[in-house]
Amino acid sequence: MIFLFIWKILYHISTILPHLQLMARIMHLAFTSIFLQSPLDMRINLSILLYYRYRENAQRLSRIYRDQPRTPLEQAVYWTEYVIRHKGAPHLRSAALDLAWYEYFLLDVIALLAIAVGSAVVIVFLVLRALWRKLFSGRRCVQRSDKSAKKRD
Repeated sequence: MIFLFIWKILYHISTILPHLQLMARIMHLAFTSIFLQSPLDMRINLSILLYYRYRENAQRLSRIYRDQPRTPLEQAVYWTEYVIRHKGAPHLRSAALDLAWYEYFLLDVIALLAIAVGSAVVIVFLVLRALWRKLFSGRRCVQRSDKSAKKRD
């Protein structure tokens, strides 16, 4: 009889335990969010913890990611043997190894873009300077003639 009673208590504790863990996480989040986070962050985190679909989706993605046909050791052995079988597996080499250093760091592309932008800036500057001179060149002459007339008097 006592064994049955203890068994029922343990069963109920095991069914309540996930809820207790969730409550502990919520309380931890609430206390840390008071001091570390804004209220908006707190509401977002609480909604993620309380909304069971987030948890189920994370567990589903975890199962998918861990669904590997081989262990990591078997995978390492397979790829080592693959490279040996194919004499270094030159078809798996990165094409970046065959590039010159200026191509690897895209210096040729950067230089081309810098020249294009620099040319555009120079052209805009020259056009604006020409417009400025056209618009304000007549006023300078009038002002100079007025100043020279005043000096003569």
